[in-house]
Amino acid sequence: MSERYGIIVSKPGYDATTATAISGLAIHDQIQLLKIKSTAKITLPADATTAIPHGLGYIPVAWVFIKTASNDLHPVYYNTSRPYAYVDETNLEIANSYSGERDFYYYIFYDKISK
Repeated sequence: MSERYGIIVSKPGYDATTATAISGLAIHDQIQLLKIKSTAKITLPADATTAIPHGLGYIPVAWVFIKTASNDLHPVYYNTSRPYAYVDETNLEIANSYSGERDFYYYIFYDKISK
């Protein structure tokens, strides 16, 4: 790499001072990374909804996953007929439309959703 200043962290087996491909780097200050504001696991009873305040004043990137009965994690999207997640300028809303209790894992990022 050319001589320059910044933050570069290489992956195991690579040298940050000589790496020529981004794929050999874990962190590079010229690559956009999502910045986590909060993350947690919540358990919702059947047919329950919860609002998690984020206090950002804008619509942030948010990821929500549900733990299935077979212990797999699946992403939750916005739709009102299944478990869903919805984020606005104030809250992340998560709903469990299953007939049983389910665990949800969420991540709220500082990054804004661009329209």
